[in-house]
Amino acid sequence: FSPWAGPLNFSTLEILSITPNPHNFGNQTTNTQSAPQVFTVKNNGPSPILIDGLWLEGANADQFIKTDATVYPYNLLSGAQYTLSVVFAPTSGGAKAAVLRLSENETDHNVPISGTGVCPDPSDLTVPSVTTTSATLGWTANGGSAWEIELGAFGFTPAGVNTAPGPVTNPYVYPGLTPGTAYSYYVRTVCGNNYSAWIGPYSFVTACVPFDLTYTQNFDALPSPNLPVCWSRY
Repeated sequence: FSPWAGPLNFSTLEILSITPNPHNFGNQTTNTQSAPQVFTVKNNGPSPILIDGLWLEGANADQFIKTDATVYPYNLLSGAQYTLSVVFAPTSGGAKAAVLRLSENETDHNVPISGTGVCPDPSDLTVPSVTTTSATLGWTANGGSAWEIELGAFGFTPAGVNTAPGPVTNPYVYPGLTPGTAYSYYVRTVCGNNYSAWIGPYSFVTACVPFDLTYTQNFDALPSPNLPVCWSRY
């Protein structure tokens, strides 16, 4: 005899196949939808297969949307196939997982699907108006609906802590500020237990309080040519 040649590995076709299996949608910004992923159901066997139904199940099934025009029960002939599509539509950040479950002749076929909801970064921070003790802060939400703000003295080092009193809306009136004072602020999006990056800083100065007359100030102790906030040279 000659020496044995090999090995050569191969696998047989499943009688009923669903492809792709599994499928990961990757990262998707919250409150947006991914491109549809098409799944193909095919009968690779010699006889018809009666398909009882196909469902989205699992802990995060509500984060995926299935479009399937097939009317069940459905008799899938030998060699025939049909398609359906699923989109990933996360409403909160973090890893999401579900299962496409197809039942045929009381036998289940499961296709794991997954994706990660990503909190959108806010952008275009602004301060459209200020008073002596408050400032209206605003930004472009980019799909976000909840936020945190960290505000401090101009040039402060952020600690990654929400400092805003009360629920944050967009725009948000930040209270309790000091007249004629420079501040900076950062903002991030909140998506359940997940967060975007902190975006900022954006800096501004609160309005000044008018002095009562008569008032005298010679600025003798001030290094030239600097002037304090609320003063201008004409």
